[in-house]
Amino acid sequence: MKESVGRVAAFLSLCAVAQGYTFDDIRFWVGEGTNRAAVVIDWGHEDGTPAVCVWGYRWNGNATAAQALLAIDEADTKLTMDATSSQYGLNVQGFTYDAGSETFDAGSEDFFEGMLSFGTYWALSSAGAGGEMQYASVGASSLALAPGGRVGMKWTYYSFDYETYAYDGGDPSIAEDAAVAAPAPDFTFDDIHYWVGEGTNRVAVVIDFNRNGYAPRVWGYRWDGTAPAMAAVIAAIAEEDNRLRYLSSQGSWGTSVDGFGYDLPDRAVTFQDDLSKATDATALFGAYAGELYWAQAPGVGPDFASVKWTYGSGVDRDIPTDGGWYSFRLTNWMTGESSYPSDSPLPAETPYGWKVVSASTEAAGAMYGAPSVVLGRPLDYMKGQWGGPVSPYNPVWTAGAIYTLENTVDTNSHVTIAFDHRVYDDPANPYGLDFLVFGNSLFTGSTTDYYSETTDPAAVSFATSGGGDEPGLVEVSQDGTTWYAYASGPYADTAFPTLGRLYDPANPDTPLFTGNTWWGRRADATLPVDPAIRREDIGTAPVRTLADLCIAYNGSAGGTGFDLADFPDLPADETGRKWIRFVRVKPAPTGEVDDDDGSPTYYSPEVDAVADVAPLPSYENWVRSNYSWKTVLTAPESRAKDAVSANGRSNAENAALGLAPDAVSSDVLRISGFKSDFKGGVARILVPGADRIDDLIRVASATNLAAVTANWSVELPVYLGQDEGGENVFEIPLADADDARFYRIVVE
Repeated sequence: MKESVGRVAAFLSLCAVAQGYTFDDIRFWVGEGTNRAAVVIDWGHEDGTPAVCVWGYRWNGNATAAQALLAIDEADTKLTMDATSSQYGLNVQGFTYDAGSETFDAGSEDFFEGMLSFGTYWALSSAGAGGEMQYASVGASSLALAPGGRVGMKWTYYSFDYETYAYDGGDPSIAEDAAVAAPAPDFTFDDIHYWVGEGTNRVAVVIDFNRNGYAPRVWGYRWDGTAPAMAAVIAAIAEEDNRLRYLSSQGSWGTSVDGFGYDLPDRAVTFQDDLSKATDATALFGAYAGELYWAQAPGVGPDFASVKWTYGSGVDRDIPTDGGWYSFRLTNWMTGESSYPSDSPLPAETPYGWKVVSASTEAAGAMYGAPSVVLGRPLDYMKGQWGGPVSPYNPVWTAGAIYTLENTVDTNSHVTIAFDHRVYDDPANPYGLDFLVFGNSLFTGSTTDYYSETTDPAAVSFATSGGGDEPGLVEVSQDGTTWYAYASGPYADTAFPTLGRLYDPANPDTPLFTGNTWWGRRADATLPVDPAIRREDIGTAPVRTLADLCIAYNGSAGGTGFDLADFPDLPADETGRKWIRFVRVKPAPTGEVDDDDGSPTYYSPEVDAVADVAPLPSYENWVRSNYSWKTVLTAPESRAKDAVSANGRSNAENAALGLAPDAVSSDVLRISGFKSDFKGGVARILVPGADRIDDLIRVASATNLAAVTANWSVELPVYLGQDEGGENVFEIPLADADDARFYRIVVE
């Protein structure tokens, strides 16, 4: 028993006791959704003195007590849960709560004396809405939460007499009449997970969808020198975060904010938020919707709760200030709603490593020995002499940009990062890969010529073999305790070397450096390279030059890809999907031994970043699987396949949809996905729900992706109605069950 009763007073003094608490008394809410439950933790005492905290948990659909406990443990930095996971579910051993000047904790202890065993354990109880707490007959992973109900854990005693087989489980009842409402922490800049841009100046960007049960999201933006207008800030954030969608338009008054979306189902063009089903697109857009609009408000304050908001002047005129806040909120001006965000926000999750859990004590000095550099996205551009865009010909080498693991016999040489979310074995991930590790490997050039910033990548060639690899052993874990190793590869810091910028002569990023005529926007660090590319392809047709290789990367920033399906024993969640939260990189053995003492030798890999692969729409995955990287290289009209055109789509999408790249046709709707694979000579395709559903809708198809104005065959499909996600489902016949075609929807 770790705690003492004398600490109870300090614990209770943290905040006022809420006698007979209600949901309105709970000040720390975790999760999102319309369902709510209270989660109570009771550090019980022999003298009956209560020490109880209550948190709130929100969710949609179904949820378990284990999910709530894990979410609260992650969200509340003052609470630490000691628990393990196994095939039997979550096993809780203890909780620690920081009460300010002292900590309050208790764990499970077991004792055996002769035929008597006794000790402590955490009893699990639950109640439905308005019901009494009852001892749970199942574990936390099997205990379903009831909307409006409660779930509790109490530290109590048990004893068992093996002579009489008598069991006393202690008192599992929770002192709910003395519950202490856990205080919600103030949201500050330190709580922001996803940062975009570089520099010492910072602004927090809040997007409030103003929907019941869904908290606002917060991103951070950094810059040096003159601050850009907020229009450029939000566009940069939306370009970087694949989960965020941003719609704007230009008028005589400047830039108009027309809509935001977050976690769009299959990334359809109807801007929906947070995994919700399709609803009225107009209400979610807020663009010219009569009563709804996106209000903009700058603010100043040390934390979100104390921000003093003011009305914005427009995203073209509002300039961020260092340490300031800026809010977008979907507002109904007819009802007099506030234009300022009201609910406590949540940090937008980052696809990159969020925090370093541990790192080896040995490091390669100050230049390459700071483990924090592995957090965030991989470096895309190196400033200074011999710098330039990061590429497989010019890998990351600048000081403070990579972390080097020592090639010693010390098996502690490692770096471990944690994601701020679960990384899933997602069937929607391109090429079946689930996460990426970036290092500073390279492909060998055919000459020793130095590559400068202004050198044409098409003039830089690769050797037919060779490269700079320093393999790192990669391990993954759900809880940071049980690890699964890619013992036979793939290995970090091998293929594919990092590509920081897209080769895009048609759209160069001119502020990148003076005279830039080749390099465009950042490459996507959450998109893998097609694993069909092999090292032996480098330096031979069609991948002879750096420009060829950039095109073959097909929009990706590179990195070594890993598939969680490689581990049959990795536990799955309640939906059947495997997942991880931690990634550890260690030096891989070379397979050789030291000549002096015969000890094994190791490589010395570098780590730049770790990224969660972003799922792609089913249609885009289909395009990538049917439109190979070699076709991209050998088809001249597709050399800038992933360059974004004026209409905001990639050239590949425009070609597939039959659109001119400089205009959006009003009579075409994007196909958002396929209902299933092509079977039985028919295909079922999904089209975002539209208010033009009463119009005549036809399907046009073509086999030639390259021809923007191809001879599209037009057919009248069978309309099957809307599915459970609000998507319009059409059935169209196929000439062949394996026919690879591209489709567009024409509204007449």
